[in-house]
Amino acid sequence: MKRYLSITIVLLLCFISIKSQTVPSDQLESLNMLASIYSLNWPIGNSICSATGVSCDTSNNIIALSISNSIPTKAGGPIIVTNSTVMVELVDVVSGSSSLPVGGSSTGVASGSVSTSLPTGGSSAGGTSGGVVGTSGSGTGSAPTDTTGGAGPSSGGSTGSNPTGTPTISTGGAGPSSGGSTGSNPTGTPTVSTGGAGAGTGSGTGSLTGLSTGMTTGAPTMQNLTLPHLTTLNITRVLQPAVSVNIMNFISNLPALKTLILVNQPYISNPAYPGSFNSPLESFTAQFMPNLYFPDAFSQLSTIQHINFQNNNLGYNTAYQFSSSLKSLDLSYNTYSSVPQDFCALDSTAFVSNNLYSIPTCFTCHWDYTSSWFAQNPNLPSNQGNNPACTTFTANFQNGQLVSQGQVIEITGTDMGWGVPTVVTPGLAMIEPNTKFTFKIPPVSQGTSGITLKFSQTLTKDITWVYSDPIITEINIVQQSNGLSLSLTGNFLTTGTKVLKINGATVPIVSSTTTSLEAQLPSSTTEGKKMISVTTSYGVANATTLFTRTYPVVTATSIGQGKIHFYGYFANSSTANIKINNVASTNVQVVSENEVTCDFPVDLAYGASKFEFDQDGYIFISSNALYYFNPDPQCPNPCENNGRCELGKCICPDNWAGPTCTLAPIQADKQSDLTLTPNGEFSFQGIKFDFKITGIEEINYQNTVVSSHIIGEWIINQPSENVIIYTYPKPTPKFADVLVTIEVSKDPRSYEFAEQTNTLEANSIKLSMNISHWEYQSSLNHLRVILTSNLQKSQTEDNGCGSDDSSNSLNLQVGNSTGSTIKYLSMTKNGVVFYGKFLDVAISDGRVAYSPNTILEINNQSMKIGIELPKCDSCLLDPSYSILVDPSAPEDSTDNCDDSSKSRKWVVPVAVVVSVVGASAIFATVFLMKKKFYIYRSGKTIKFVSRSSGSD
Repeated sequence: MKRYLSITIVLLLCFISIKSQTVPSDQLESLNMLASIYSLNWPIGNSICSATGVSCDTSNNIIALSISNSIPTKAGGPIIVTNSTVMVELVDVVSGSSSLPVGGSSTGVASGSVSTSLPTGGSSAGGTSGGVVGTSGSGTGSAPTDTTGGAGPSSGGSTGSNPTGTPTISTGGAGPSSGGSTGSNPTGTPTVSTGGAGAGTGSGTGSLTGLSTGMTTGAPTMQNLTLPHLTTLNITRVLQPAVSVNIMNFISNLPALKTLILVNQPYISNPAYPGSFNSPLESFTAQFMPNLYFPDAFSQLSTIQHINFQNNNLGYNTAYQFSSSLKSLDLSYNTYSSVPQDFCALDSTAFVSNNLYSIPTCFTCHWDYTSSWFAQNPNLPSNQGNNPACTTFTANFQNGQLVSQGQVIEITGTDMGWGVPTVVTPGLAMIEPNTKFTFKIPPVSQGTSGITLKFSQTLTKDITWVYSDPIITEINIVQQSNGLSLSLTGNFLTTGTKVLKINGATVPIVSSTTTSLEAQLPSSTTEGKKMISVTTSYGVANATTLFTRTYPVVTATSIGQGKIHFYGYFANSSTANIKINNVASTNVQVVSENEVTCDFPVDLAYGASKFEFDQDGYIFISSNALYYFNPDPQCPNPCENNGRCELGKCICPDNWAGPTCTLAPIQADKQSDLTLTPNGEFSFQGIKFDFKITGIEEINYQNTVVSSHIIGEWIINQPSENVIIYTYPKPTPKFADVLVTIEVSKDPRSYEFAEQTNTLEANSIKLSMNISHWEYQSSLNHLRVILTSNLQKSQTEDNGCGSDDSSNSLNLQVGNSTGSTIKYLSMTKNGVVFYGKFLDVAISDGRVAYSPNTILEINNQSMKIGIELPKCDSCLLDPSYSILVDPSAPEDSTDNCDDSSKSRKWVVPVAVVVSVVGASAIFATVFLMKKKFYIYRSGKTIKFVSRSSGSD
């Protein structure tokens, strides 16, 4: 049979036997105490860290406990509860065997200590308050002597059959002690003594009822939990019968506890005793505890932030005061009839389903935000739709005070709300609900010295200020014949000493006032970003500007009547000097601020020439802005099928097209097979050609890329069936405008571009592109548009017979003139030809300018083409493309998969011409070569075949 010992809970720990533990012993003892109180079937020992509801850190310290009904009940049934005693089975936590020794004697113990050698037979000694129930057996022992026992009445002895022995009482605390009691014929007389316990001996088997002293308080005494690393304690376990222990009396030794959750603990009435509660508690939840009440000293919890006391039958305690750290308090489902004014200082509160009749105006003034906090309170006027206008809102600020840009100012008042981010003015921030806000003064560049602050949808406050920091609002750098004139406008707050620095170097000041500053810079000042600062006794004003020279800048050139004309931006009143290929030009004339001329050098060769333009010591250099076109270019190859050569290009008769009039347009009955998707992909009977603009680069006069911008997604708009407009969204406000328009022409027509007449066949497509307002880093820089073709995608298409037609290779041909610019491109796949024509001219600020096209990169996956533009504010480009067919190619396999049918010719009429004005979302391919050539591409092999050179 099991033996039980009646002893107070404080004695329990000394009887716990721990073996081979890895969890610290003091923490295991605390878990044993909790297991005893809540009847938990926990594996107290090395495996406790894996037990239900227990979390440990890497050092096996208990950091979180969740005591819920999911933890099994300990074997033997629930704990027995009396008025002063909890009955606990004493079981070794490792072996499970009884820890009570057999035989021997016991000695009285002092208050707060535990006897460690309880005999199972013989004599026993009186103990102190509290106690546990053990078991006794048979045997005979000598009478013990009790010394220094604790205070209080004590009954000692054992009950058996015919016991003998007389208790001896010694010194100890005051209190009566009863001697050994007997069964049928007891002997021994109680003696009043200073404590201690009587003892008796007996033989046979009896039930031990001693070792418990009476308690005057009627409540058990146990030590505090010792869990130094515990951060979370969650107790939701419900026992039947309920445990009459207030766990809050024993948690003062939890120095790391931050979260405490108590649910359905009816014997807890006062949630905390701050005088002894030293945990850094941040969150406290207590729900479904009908005896709970607010302690007056709860405000002493200096770290508490969140309290949830739902469903506790609470009413308002007028003596309650908040801790300054508290941010939210939920008192829903209680019995409050009013809300105190100090609740306005919380970040949030909740009184759902109470019995409220009134709430402070801080809540009604912001009812659109707070109404959900007071739901299910039908007696509130606000819930009845009777919310009066807010008359208690105030926001105090001294208008006209001196401030600095970026300064955070303080605004105090009443009923200002909670600073809802989606409602209040940007820069307005709540510091203390309803009473204190801050606002960040905007930069001077926003051009404001006042604002209407919005605290809610209806509550606003107008404030004004005066900037106190020196500020720079405008920067102007003007080129002059003797250097650069720098003018700064702003508010420097003084006419006194100022220090001007540009990129960290001090610059002499010519003159200054409180609102302006003038300085002179040398002509050799480099272009680029300039960091400007002005220091005064009031502070430092900083600003940044991008300096590029306004003259001389050449955007286009032309040659005629023995003159070279330079167009762009020049100083009308200054002389100019020009060198072409390092040879000084003669008869240089400044015609206007947009045109300069010089004599044509008799030895100037066809093609591009480098020139240097000097005006007032400012130099403009370019290697491709001046181009001498051959007035009588020859076609590089004979024009076939009755075509004729005009200005270096074959003019083909009807039903023929291509660079040598050997290709055919698409037949009318095949026009429906030709599609152009909005993302710039051409498709004809399963053959696809893919061209897109992928970037814009800025290049200096040494042909080095100084900046590069990758073109991402376009904004696509289709205002009509035959027009698609592509707009590139600006990544920054100062980024250039990039616009592309695709127009489908169902009827043949002609159009003019760069002083040339171009013809579009029926069912053609025309593209126009414009790049404008590019912010150049230097006046010597120009742009290059990057177009990319996905060759691999074009090469492997379904042949219509259930497999990729990779055996039919992609034939790529590129032709160019004697210069370094590409003239045309054709890509042939299964007899379908994508034919692109590249003009070596563009429109630069309204004038014809040279625009070379070069292949930048080619590999087995893609080809990149660069189209270069002169420095211009508005740039237009116009390559053109057609979908044609090669009549000499085998018939398309999609018409017939039988090999024998491939002997038939596949001829389809109607050309689709794609004409691009600029760099856009669709597109073409180029290569930098000095001679005309063909590139044959099959699989991963690219083969260049030289052809007879010529000019065009």
